[in-house]
Amino acid sequence: MSPPEVVLKTVSFRGGKLIAKDDGSGLYGVEYDPGADPDEDPHWQEGREEQYPYFYPAGKKLTIWKAKWLIPGEELNGPFYVRGIGTEGYNFAEVLAWSQITEEGTEIWIDLSSNVITSKGAFPQEIRYFEEFEIQWKIRLEGHGEWDAGTSVNPIYVCLGSGVFSIYPRLVEVHFACEPSEE
Repeated sequence: MSPPEVVLKTVSFRGGKLIAKDDGSGLYGVEYDPGADPDEDPHWQEGREEQYPYFYPAGKKLTIWKAKWLIPGEELNGPFYVRGIGTEGYNFAEVLAWSQITEEGTEIWIDLSSNVITSKGAFPQEIRYFEEFEIQWKIRLEGHGEWDAGTSVNPIYVCLGSGVFSIYPRLVEVHFACEPSEE
């Protein structure tokens, strides 16, 4: 079997803080809640021009709430496994993924209901700003090899502590606090 086309659809983060839009029109993303659906407004979404920022306190691991792919026009049965290769070695170990056959093809996803999906390393106790935090995703179908599964790119802010911010800090506040000064 030759590698199929795999389309990354959405990625949503968890474990840090949502950031409020500076114009007061809402949040970048959906608040984690047992009944919430991260697909309503994910941090990364296929075809969206502006991908959303996310904020982590230093010392935390990057955590994925949900990520979803589509293999268009294919009806493939799992098990599927997903892993991610992140900027500066913040990688995600391979985890078992959910899958289902739909009218569009094979849908594959990972979420917190099946696995805890965190980076192998935590952010150090320092201020960091990743203008383009990249995760190169890989999907493996048992017995058929590993396939490229798209790349998500988001601004990620890492600050020392989070208590100095309101419950939903505005982007300008987070950017000011987390972008290292130029020396």
